[in-house]
Amino acid sequence: MPRDRLNDLKSPDEPAQPEMTEKAKGKPAAKKAKGSADGPKPVEGEDIMAGFFDEVSSIKDAIAAVRLHVDGIKQLHQKALTVIMEDQCAENGREMDTLVAVTNKAAGDIRTRIKNMEQLNRRLARQHAGSSDMAIRINQHANLTKKFLDAMTEYKNIQKEFHEKYRSRLQRQFLIVKPTATAADVDKMLSGETGPIFAQQILETGQKAQARAALAEIQERHADIVRIEKSILELQQLFADMAVLVAAQGEQIDQIEIHVGNAVETTEKGVQALHKAVKDQKKSRRKMCIIMVCLIVICIVVGLGVGLTRK
Repeated sequence: MPRDRLNDLKSPDEPAQPEMTEKAKGKPAAKKAKGSADGPKPVEGEDIMAGFFDEVSSIKDAIAAVRLHVDGIKQLHQKALTVIMEDQCAENGREMDTLVAVTNKAAGDIRTRIKNMEQLNRRLARQHAGSSDMAIRINQHANLTKKFLDAMTEYKNIQKEFHEKYRSRLQRQFLIVKPTATAADVDKMLSGETGPIFAQQILETGQKAQARAALAEIQERHADIVRIEKSILELQQLFADMAVLVAAQGEQIDQIEIHVGNAVETTEKGVQALHKAVKDQKKSRRKMCIIMVCLIVICIVVGLGVGLTRK
């Protein structure tokens, strides 16, 4: 039975490339993927490693690009918590939507390529079980899966971290403009159930300019929370898919361990048989030497006997 190798484990159409943050602008773009979402497909009789390392390198580049996008998302979150102008908030929100969509699309493509690699490994394993090339393929696939899950875990943690920060800030702003609000009122506001009613109550307060500014910020923070919650749901689906993939990968690794164990056992038996054959060969040579000596002695004795008889 395969071990549990995963503790806690769609993407929309890709929009236009987002305007990157300062950190992201200074880094070169990742190389264009050499493989495809379908992965390499060796033909009958072809070397099973043909094109494999190119695909591995391409997926690594794609994972690195996703990490770059995640850094950009983190910067946009930090910026969202500091900007105060309404137009800046709106622009930051648009950049965030675009970059999150690009990141989720890229993550979905990587997931598909890793899944296709696993399926190809399964097909090849039927014909090349126990081979060193097959072990390399499965090991490389396991490494890619780990790198991808590490990147996605970082992404998910960042989204959750800023989700809590947005929620906390919205709660504080809510209580500032409506000090009599109860915990239930705050929860309803955060869930969007009483948004219009709450907005009207704010605008009916004495200081309308301040109230409008507070309302605009609350609405923007609420939009940020909804945006992050949607992203987290998509990441949860991705992790669910990867959990199935890692479980299947565990079965393949278990099969390799079985084949390696069988190979070791067979090798040990072969070594023992070789030692026995060497011993038998030495005994055979010793007997052959004794027989040869005996024959030589007999020949000498016969020769001497014949010589003496003639005399």
